[in-house]
Amino acid sequence: MPIFEKVTICIVSNNSATEFNRFAWMIEHNTTYPCKYHVFDNGSTCEKAISIGQTLWLNSEGFYNQVSTPLKLGEAYNKLLETIDTEYCAFVPINNILSYGWIQHSLHQTKAIDRAGVTSIKSQNDNLYLSGLLSDEKIRLCYLQKDNNISGMLFGKTELLKDIGGFDTESNIDGYEFEEISHRIMLEGYQNFYIQNAKRVELTIENNILFPEKTEQAIHNYRNKLKDNFIKTKDGKRESTIN
Repeated sequence: MPIFEKVTICIVSNNSATEFNRFAWMIEHNTTYPCKYHVFDNGSTCEKAISIGQTLWLNSEGFYNQVSTPLKLGEAYNKLLETIDTEYCAFVPINNILSYGWIQHSLHQTKAIDRAGVTSIKSQNDNLYLSGLLSDEKIRLCYLQKDNNISGMLFGKTELLKDIGGFDTESNIDGYEFEEISHRIMLEGYQNFYIQNAKRVELTIENNILFPEKTEQAIHNYRNKLKDNFIKTKDGKRESTIN
C-alpha cells in the first residue's frame, strides 16, 4: 500500500453554522486524499459552529485555534500558514463546494506544471480562458485569468507561500487576499492557473467576517498594492522578495 504525504486544508470559520456544517460534510466526503484540517475560528459565538470546527480538527489530527475578537482575513490566514508542516496546502473558504477527488487533481497538476505557483479550481463565476502550460516538455491544458491571478480558493506549496511573505495584512484589501498573494507569486516568475479536471461551485454566504464586502476603497487599495508590488531596482529589474 503506497504511503501518501498528507496535505493541509486550512479553514477560517465564524458562526454561519448551517453553511459551515454543509461545507464540513462536503470537504470530508469529497476529499479522497490523506489530509489534515487546520481550523481557525475567527470569533464565533455560536456553539454549533465551534463544535463543527473542533470535530474537523479532531477527526484529522490537525490544528484548531479560536480567538474571541475577529481578525482580518489576511491575519487569520497567516495564523494558519504558521502551523502548516506539510509540503502542500489549500486555503478553502466555506462558501465552496468542490468536486470529488479535487485535491488529487490539484496536487497532480501543481507538481506537473513547470514553475507552478498557486492554483485554484474554475467556478461558475470565473471569466477564464483555456490555455496550455509546459509540463515535462508536453503541453497540459488549464484555465488562466487574464492577469494571471487566482481567486475563490488557493492550493500550492507551503514553502512558496511562506517565502513570499504570507498574506497581506496592512493594505486594507479586504476580499482580495488570494488575488494579491498570487500576484506577488506571479511576479517571481511562477505560473498561477486553474486546474481543468475538477469543478467548484461558489455559494453566497452573508458573513462580513468571512466574506467582507469588496468596497470601492478596498478595490482602490488593491489596485494600489498591485502597483506597489512592482518594486524597481536601479537597473530596471524587479527586486525579488524571495531569498
